[in-house]
Amino acid sequence: GRTPTKIKQIRATAGARQAEIQYRDIIEALKLKFFWQETVAQLLSNEVEYFEKYWASLFHQFTNTGIVATDELMMRDLILLDIHLNRTNKTKKAVAEEMQALDDSIIKVLHETQDDLVSRSIQLQPLQDRQNALRTASKSLNEEGKNIQEKKDKKYEQLKSTREMRLEKAEKAIADRPAPTDGV
Repeated sequence: GRTPTKIKQIRATAGARQAEIQYRDIIEALKLKFFWQETVAQLLSNEVEYFEKYWASLFHQFTNTGIVATDELMMRDLILLDIHLNRTNKTKKAVAEEMQALDDSIIKVLHETQDDLVSRSIQLQPLQDRQNALRTASKSLNEEGKNIQEKKDKKYEQLKSTREMRLEKAEKAIADRPAPTDGV
């Protein structure tokens, strides 16, 4: 028979199935947008899936207020900014890892060439040059990440504020609607 537990499982499965259908519909509609092909051309394959999931999440979040073309462009820009921020952060990590490896190499050279200053100098120079280049890159990446984060925050606030304005207009329109009469 149908126990309360079994009924809950059936409802949960049906809800998950419905959510998956909605997700697929949102993604299929995204792929028909005029900006989609140009957007995909800018992304790595794993970033396309990330974009789709982020889009579906935002779309679901804002759909109850009605999404207009301007919102869609702001959503696209927000997601692209997030992807660019992710790229910057991944590059910063790679730079930090290479810096650590260089530090280890420099320590090794210093230890191995204690008695040979000429050899030490010859071996250290390229390592130190690379280290300096990475420090410069790291500084640039930090600045770039900060700028992208600020742009992303502003874009999200713009998207949120346009949504809130539409909600307020809708609520005001409902409140200003004359009360129904009984035909008297």
